[in-house]
Amino acid sequence: MEQVILVVHLLIALALVGVILLQKSDGGALGGLGGGMGGGGGASFGGLFTARGGASFLTRTTAILAASFIATSLLLAILATGREEGSSVLDEMPAEQPAAPRPAAPEAEAPAVLARPDGGRLLVFAAALPSSGVPRSWAARRDRPGVAWLEDLAPASLDAFAARIAAARRADDTVVASLHWGPNWGYDVTAGERAFARGLIDLAGVDVVHGHSSHHPRAVEIHRGKPILYGAGDLLNDYEGIAGAEAYRGDLVLIYVVTLAGAGHPCAAFDLLPFRLRRFTLTHPDEADLVWLERRLNREYARFGGGVVRRGDDGFELRWS
Repeated sequence: MEQVILVVHLLIALALVGVILLQKSDGGALGGLGGGMGGGGGASFGGLFTARGGASFLTRTTAILAASFIATSLLLAILATGREEGSSVLDEMPAEQPAAPRPAAPEAEAPAVLARPDGGRLLVFAAALPSSGVPRSWAARRDRPGVAWLEDLAPASLDAFAARIAAARRADDTVVASLHWGPNWGYDVTAGERAFARGLIDLAGVDVVHGHSSHHPRAVEIHRGKPILYGAGDLLNDYEGIAGAEAYRGDLVLIYVVTLAGAGHPCAAFDLLPFRLRRFTLTHPDEADLVWLERRLNREYARFGGGVVRRGDDGFELRWS
């Protein structure tokens, strides 16, 4: 009922505005029209459209519309007083349902599947963490592309990552967990990173943990026969010439050659091939570069029970206890 009166009230208001606009201070346009239609001195439809008759008609119409407008206003006010305090006509409209949460896109969390030479499969599961500088806004959602974003390294996150692996792997699959974590510069390995990496091996059966984000090599650990690269460093990048991090020698890069063999895919060999990055080209490092890199790798690897030895071809071989 109230909605009907409100519609009538609005129609009256529009009509009232229209009638007022038709009126002029000198008698109105309709009066002129009436005089022309009446001829030189003939009749004018009973005086209705003469200047005076037209003005009287518009005046009466205005009065009727004004009275109706006041009446509907009072009626709406009376009806409003009978409503519960704080309510309005808008309250009766159906409420908009809250948007459903948007879970991460399954495509971003699915593994890359590569064929092994022996016919088996290599699965690579990836995730990015905020410790690397990746913001939450980059996370994939069902309505937008992005990365598989991992909130933190808490046990619940480890369980969720392990569940992703368990849902996709087969018995003889080789599984790599590729994690973008940690700062761009620095050698520290946090307790959370170490616990998470080891948990992936212990709980999810991951064969290689491939950590990255640092622009230089970080430590490597062999846990239960499985390698953990806490920071592989870059191979090719556009950081040449950027000042402030020269002490880390980001121009000395490594290619990692990991050999997995036997049941359960334990690490049988771990070789490191050193290069020097110069103008987007991988060049052979000189002796001073090799000595510096060997000392730095042994310093970092020793904390996790490992070290490197030089080979005859100027490569390195990882040894672990």
